[in-house]
Amino acid sequence: MRSKHRFSTVEAGKHNTCCGCCYCSKKQKITVCTLIWLPIAILVLLVVAILIRTALVEPRFELMRLSADPPVFMNLTDDDKLDMAKRLGEAIQLKTISIDADTQNETALALMRDLLSSKFPGVFSSDFIEIEVVNDLSLLFRVEGRMSTANPYLLCGHLDVVPEGNTDEWSHDPFLGDVIKMDGENFIFGRGTIDDKQAIMGIMESLEYIVNNGIQPNRTFYIGFGHDEEVSGNKGAGEIAKVLQQKLVDHDEKLSFILDEGMFVMKNVFPGVEDPVAYVGVVEKGWANVELSVNGVQGDITIESWMILSFYFDYFQDIQVRLQKSLPSASCPMPFLVWRASGNHPDSGMPWSTTLWST
Repeated sequence: MRSKHRFSTVEAGKHNTCCGCCYCSKKQKITVCTLIWLPIAILVLLVVAILIRTALVEPRFELMRLSADPPVFMNLTDDDKLDMAKRLGEAIQLKTISIDADTQNETALALMRDLLSSKFPGVFSSDFIEIEVVNDLSLLFRVEGRMSTANPYLLCGHLDVVPEGNTDEWSHDPFLGDVIKMDGENFIFGRGTIDDKQAIMGIMESLEYIVNNGIQPNRTFYIGFGHDEEVSGNKGAGEIAKVLQQKLVDHDEKLSFILDEGMFVMKNVFPGVEDPVAYVGVVEKGWANVELSVNGVQGDITIESWMILSFYFDYFQDIQVRLQKSLPSASCPMPFLVWRASGNHPDSGMPWSTTLWST
């Protein structure tokens, strides 16, 4: 081997240069090329795989047109809208309050049931609508469709409302039920206007409309109005479910879906979104049990364990206070906290336990 210049060599008649500027052996060239091109090749393969998968994956949701016919709107006059608003107001004026499972205004609930019968005579006299009073205060409707599909659906709502809470925090009577003009628009004011008498009256108004216009739905569906949704629903929805189950068996049907009370259409809630947003509710309130324990050796560490548990107790109590301040107590049941701690006494070594509670 003879030297050609300081950055290249001639070996066996071949030049061994790297980009014409420095000496590299064959092994070094292979290593460098591998380190450079292997990640690029992997990236290209990954992009190709993603493109192929994207092309082959079927969409999870498919927009289906229920009918080739254009929708027919009610085209209500201003007087029609005002009449509907007044009927909703009459429902709001009935104090169908549920405090707990054993304390309900059953007189008002019975009046609410009778109000529906008197305000929507077409529904209650229709040949294709079967109505059953469940457990005295709840209602179940079966609207027979023109075609037999064996897959009806269920519309739900509830007749009861939560207590009004502190009336000093209301700008109007919580059971006023009148049409009030605010900021140039008319509103129905009162407890139940958004939970859930607006849904009850909306369903009944629609059903009354199609009955009075000689329209029978193509598909059978059910409507269930419970009277104790705010305090568990066992007496209302629970009993409706039993009756509904038997009806489905009798008619050889199976529910396709259930549409219960939903969320609201709201504006200026999400940052950057100015258009009205229709919320889709996918969760429900429930219970959460949390157990905290601290392990340590016998002696003064027991006191430290107790201090740690006490810290978390104070922490959850603070959350509870914040909830009470931000939400009306009648509309959101407050948590009932029970804490139980046990260990060995630092002096005697005898086991001990104690219980703390908060409501």
